[in-house]
Amino acid sequence: MSVNYLTRVSGIRELSLPLDAEDLNSVTHLTCLTALDISSCNTMKPKKLALISTLPNLATLKLPAFTTDATIQHINKCTKLVNLDMSLCEHISEAGVKQLTHNMSSLRSVKLTGNYLNKEVVLTDYIRMISTTLVNLEELSLSNFYYKASSRNEVKIHLKQFSKLTAVQRLTIHDNYFDNNALKLLAPHLVNIRTLTINCPNVTDLGLACLSVLVNLQQLNLQRVVETTKKGFKALTTQLPSVTVQPMYNHVI
Repeated sequence: MSVNYLTRVSGIRELSLPLDAEDLNSVTHLTCLTALDISSCNTMKPKKLALISTLPNLATLKLPAFTTDATIQHINKCTKLVNLDMSLCEHISEAGVKQLTHNMSSLRSVKLTGNYLNKEVVLTDYIRMISTTLVNLEELSLSNFYYKASSRNEVKIHLKQFSKLTAVQRLTIHDNYFDNNALKLLAPHLVNIRTLTINCPNVTDLGLACLSVLVNLQQLNLQRVVETTKKGFKALTTQLPSVTVQPMYNHVI
């Protein structure tokens, strides 16, 4: 499907390109464009993403799965970018995220993903990098990272850095390695969180109990917490009666 028709229009503010869009040439003249979703463009060549930097008013961007570190330098030129969704981008390395975090302090929402098979991409390292530089974040989503629990002191120090992200109100953790111990270390630094989504099968009732310190929590979304029980849910809601708990995947409270 051709998107050349876009060259004949202007004034578009939000745009989602189709699956078979091959480049961004047809959108570079859209100076009013503030939101661009190219997450479905699987046939586009990675080098074509360089044209992202030509969109001066871009505030919201969702990237495709093939995105690599090479794209980060172009994203950094989008000085008005506020919302960045890289939740499909498994090929971004620690170096890529470091480059991103050091140049995009304007970001308010970031969604990142790792790769379970890549144990060089460690959840705690990412939290350390993000908390040091993206201090204006209001929403953070971290998915599919390897959680390194071999050095408890190191993990504790890195997770403590989350307390610097005082503006974050919405947090999502989707991780097969994240467990009760990690949640216990992280929870005391989440006091400003209002919406928390936990998609971690290794979290049990012991992990839920750690959330009782989240005095500002309003919404708790639980996904794949298959080891939790009614007793654990009841104990948590007794401690935090104003919290709305939303279990997923037919988990019954």
